[in-house]
Amino acid sequence: MPAPFLNGLRLEQLPPLLRTLVIDMDARFIPADSPRWPDELVLKDLRGLMFRGGDTVSANWSRMGIEPFHVPGLEFLHCQIDKQCEVLAALETFQGLVHLELTGVADHNIFESISGRLEVLSINNSGKAFPVANISRLLALKTVVLNGVKAPVDCRIFKDLPGLVELEVLNSGKIEHPEALLECAGLRSISFRNCKSPFKGDLKRAMEEHGYERLEIRFA
Repeated sequence: MPAPFLNGLRLEQLPPLLRTLVIDMDARFIPADSPRWPDELVLKDLRGLMFRGGDTVSANWSRMGIEPFHVPGLEFLHCQIDKQCEVLAALETFQGLVHLELTGVADHNIFESISGRLEVLSINNSGKAFPVANISRLLALKTVVLNGVKAPVDCRIFKDLPGLVELEVLNSGKIEHPEALLECAGLRSISFRNCKSPFKGDLKRAMEEHGYERLEIRFA
């Protein structure tokens, strides 16, 4: 749904039992005063909310006035981090999330703002100074996806996540201590693609013989 359609939106205009809402934040279609989430619009059954785009001030969803009481059952959120970090401030109020996908992360320390209840975390397009090691603070994580992380990824951090089941890393050229993944007892699914081949020789054979349910390192 284009973001301007939110203005004046009423509950009866939406499908009954709506579970996921995708809002297009394309700045080309958003006026300078930004759309507003209607104060009276409460979506009790909504579980997922996705904001596509949103890399400009006018297309910043955190300025739309949406609060946790508007979406009391929200579990999944996909959005882009703005340069002013206003989105991070808004995330601090959504502490019920269990699945979070962030794009445009750059070097922002997102870990001070996101819920410790998270079970799924996807980080896209981070900078060289992004504090990857802080992932280990989120002890409830079961799935981690890293895409385009420019900072070194030290695989020893994943040993600190007792419930980690799935790890996917894409387009990240600085993978350190990949052998540590063999010590992650609960890890069942591993996928590395376009990461400058961190698995070679004896390590690659050990990974292949470990018995993972899913192992995709051929094109790592």
